[in-house]
Amino acid sequence: PQITKYATQLSKEVMSAIHLIEKAGTAQGLKPIDFQAGLWESGYWKVATETAAKLVGGHIFLHASWSELSHFGGQISAFTTHNAPGSKEDGRVIFQFTFLPECKGVKAPNGAAGEKRIAW
Repeated sequence: PQITKYATQLSKEVMSAIHLIEKAGTAQGLKPIDFQAGLWESGYWKVATETAAKLVGGHIFLHASWSELSHFGGQISAFTTHNAPGSKEDGRVIFQFTFLPECKGVKAPNGAAGEKRIAW
């Protein structure tokens, strides 16, 4: 599948954070890009390209459920959109980020019951 990468220069406004429910055993799980450098990705999220661009430079927090504190996260450095026509993941966003210890143990903001909550 073809992947389109968006660099950080697309982001002029930075949203503060995105909190996501990571579904265990799915493609949305964590994947190390460069473990020693602390670079990770988490993907196939239903996030608009414009929103993802504004999140570059902000933080990502991964949760098992909204009632649990974040178990992983970091600072978003870039994102890609998955291009696989006909697949469930087509057009979904994959965030690349650098792990930050302070992004563990963070409570999600109040909001909708879906898979994401964005804090401005």
